[in-house]
This record gives sequence, C-alpha cells and structure tokens, in this order.
Amino acid sequence: MMFGATAMDSEGVGWIIAAGMVIAGAVIAHVAYTLERVEKERKETERRIQQLRKAS
Repeated sequence: MMFGATAMDSEGVGWIIAAGMVIAGAVIAHVAYTLERVEKERKETERRIQQLRKAS
C-alpha cells in the first residue's frame, strides 16, 4: 500500500498501480464470496444427508 501511495506521484505509473490494487481487491472479494457460498452449500448438503439418514 505504501508503495502504491508513493507511486501515485509519478506520472503514468500511478494509475497502473492503483488499477492493480482495485483489481486485486475485487479478486480477493470474489474469492471470499465464492468460498462462503461453497461452505454454505456444504452445510446444506450435510443437513440433507442427516435428514435422509433419519428418515430411513
């Protein structure tokens, strides 16, 4: 972050670094969302398996 802030002063390079930070943040947010969704699906599947075991 500190490197990005100092690079903002130099012309031409600052916007590239800023764009890279924005893209990296979006990727991290997307991965976190995907992992959360996968975990939710896993819990739901486990719950269904338990219900089927009780029913049989």
